[in-house]
Amino acid sequence: MTKCFRSFGLAGSLLLAVLGAKAQATLSTSPYVENFDNLSRGLPAGFSVYTNASATSLGTAPTAAQLILTPGTTTAWTATGAGFKNFASATGLGSAATITAQTAAPNRALGVRQTGSFGDGSSTATPPTGAGPAFVFQATNTTGKTDFSLTFKLQSLDSTSTRTATWQVDYGLGSAPTSFTKVGSSAITGNATFSNNTVTVSFDTALDDQSGPVTIRIIAPNSTIGSLNRPSSAIDDFSLSWNTPTATTPTLKATPNTLAFGSQNIITSSATQTYQLTGSNLTTATTLTATGPFTLSKNNTTYSASLSYAPAELATAQTVYVKFSPTAVGTTTGSITHTSTGAVTRTVTLTGVGADPNQTLFEFSTCATTLTDGWSQYSVTGAQTWSCTSYGRDPQAPAGAAPAPYGVQMNGYASGNVENEDWFISPAFDLTSYPTRCSHSGAAPPSTAPA
Repeated sequence: MTKCFRSFGLAGSLLLAVLGAKAQATLSTSPYVENFDNLSRGLPAGFSVYTNASATSLGTAPTAAQLILTPGTTTAWTATGAGFKNFASATGLGSAATITAQTAAPNRALGVRQTGSFGDGSSTATPPTGAGPAFVFQATNTTGKTDFSLTFKLQSLDSTSTRTATWQVDYGLGSAPTSFTKVGSSAITGNATFSNNTVTVSFDTALDDQSGPVTIRIIAPNSTIGSLNRPSSAIDDFSLSWNTPTATTPTLKATPNTLAFGSQNIITSSATQTYQLTGSNLTTATTLTATGPFTLSKNNTTYSASLSYAPAELATAQTVYVKFSPTAVGTTTGSITHTSTGAVTRTVTLTGVGADPNQTLFEFSTCATTLTDGWSQYSVTGAQTWSCTSYGRDPQAPAGAAPAPYGVQMNGYASGNVENEDWFISPAFDLTSYPTRCSHSGAAPPSTAPA
């Protein structure tokens, strides 16, 4: 009996290991494509799923009961049972597709149904099932490969689910990274929508020529927003592509490839930010072109919307200076493109927020996924943070007003009260036109009147 018991325990351990981590994929011919149509046989090579994923951890592998790969009533888009699921893909079906049609659909998608106790709940469960459902892809290495980009479909499948989940792509190096870097923009599922949107992100040079494993995640790192049911979300048509350069291929490299300027008063210029630009095997000049209210300089003195570097200049790293000079209130995005004959174009992404120092009324009426109006948040303690919400707002109130369904909230409840300390920080205000009022307590100040 003892031997049988130990054998069963080992089998259970092996099962959990298989559920949590599949063999890493070997990249041979670009692109590497996965359509998830054979999920009923198990997760594809290189793919795994986790809950409780965070900025420093892959997370927790699901139990056997939380990985539902046999199509049926439990994998229907509107089924509220928790788990990672083999959903019918939104490609080729409409939001009103019956359970029978979904079950029989040959086009499948890898998805998750979040609930208050799975993928959006407490991280103190055993095993932890907190916010942070993640679809993970791992490759053995990227030796000899550069310029990776990823395209996939992000699907919101249950049009009756009103909560919103916000998804992002990030990456880490190694088979069990302890840090991850976000790439591209966020996208949402839920919000009572049925959607099938193509997401494309570029990793620029971040995954180039890595001799060890690389990890790519599609993750919803934060709690859902709103009330009632959480969404059924899925990915499909995963396609990872890359280049295979030769020893003489012209190359450009810009590091870092993202600059965030934060809040800046309109009609003023920000403090300078910089990045490094290098090139090799270049045969022509490299042209830099900035878009939006951003300007460039070689010497931090003379600024313009474009610059040019000769091949000899980029043989050593050059510092490029950037300033943000907003003329309008609100979030602004821009970019700096770097082009040279034969080289892959490099892009540095720019963001900033134009603020009016005289503005004192903030409605947050466009706060759908990212904090607006120049406000920012800082979290001291706890997983919950200040964020956009549509919960508790009547878009028709006050009567006659234009619909403005969004607001800002700090919710310290996640399957129970959670301790948090978070700051909601305003843009800079110009208070020079406001009267100054002073108060004084204690003994009267000494008189300066003549005796």
